[in-house]
Amino acid sequence: NLVGQIRYAVNKDIVVGSGTNALKGIKESVNASGTAIPATVTKASILGIMGALPGNYQAGAIWIMTPTMFYENIMSLSAFDDYIINDGFSFKLFGHDVVLMSECLISSKETIFYGDPKAYKVNFFKAIEVKPFETATSTNIQFRGASLVDGELLDTSAFVRFAQT
Repeated sequence: NLVGQIRYAVNKDIVVGSGTNALKGIKESVNASGTAIPATVTKASILGIMGALPGNYQAGAIWIMTPTMFYENIMSLSAFDDYIINDGFSFKLFGHDVVLMSECLISSKETIFYGDPKAYKVNFFKAIEVKPFETATSTNIQFRGASLVDGELLDTSAFVRFAQT
């Protein structure tokens, strides 16, 4: 559906960016930590990521990672059994929401972002305009949407970024 596609595109651009004069991704705003996530994820390595985020951003922090990182590297470890809350397809890790996005695979490395999304500011200069689109070669009507949007992370200390070795 169109609303889901627009939501996905905006969320993707918030994480990885979309280029000049548009949404500047968190990836571009936050340097990868010098400390890497080990090949085998441990409880200590995840707590280390949490500890790297300043205290004033902890209350609203979320996890952003790939489904592979979450399902294969974190959920599969019994050390996390008491720290993952599964509510249908919504998950919490150490009490913080988990957002799964394939775009967190950056330069072929699994990457975890942890931080407060309220520090990211999105400006919609023009509301999303949806119009029907027809072609001469098809009887299908497609709906396409467009908008003028930009955004950036207002405080780069609001997120931390760790890549797996």
